[in-house]
Amino acid sequence: MYATEGPVRVIAGAGSGKTRTIVYLLADLVEEGVDPSSILLLTFTRRASQGMLQRASALFGEGRVLGRVQGGTFHAFAYGMLRRYTPEGWPESLTVIDSSDGESLVLEATCEPGCGKEDRSFKE
Repeated sequence: MYATEGPVRVIAGAGSGKTRTIVYLLADLVEEGVDPSSILLLTFTRRASQGMLQRASALFGEGRVLGRVQGGTFHAFAYGMLRRYTPEGWPESLTVIDSSDGESLVLEATCEPGCGKEDRSFKE
């Protein structure tokens, strides 16, 4: 039997059946009357999230209620929440930068006179 109240976290190694467990959990929750739109499935990769939702939908057949389950990556969910509920004092337009943009910004900041003068971690 699965938990039907509150958040559920599944942590396990590769090949241990995480996806199968989550797929059946989603299906069981919906069969027990949980509104699919109140279910949030977060994973580390978009591929994993889409795969789980597709496998769960296959259990119910095409066009069934699992299409209303919200799913995605932790990062995309957090970004969406920040855009929707932007904290007071933050710019209205948020931008996510990738690692190369971040490196460029750090290099630009280190070129400022006096910046990191005594800190070896900022020297090229």
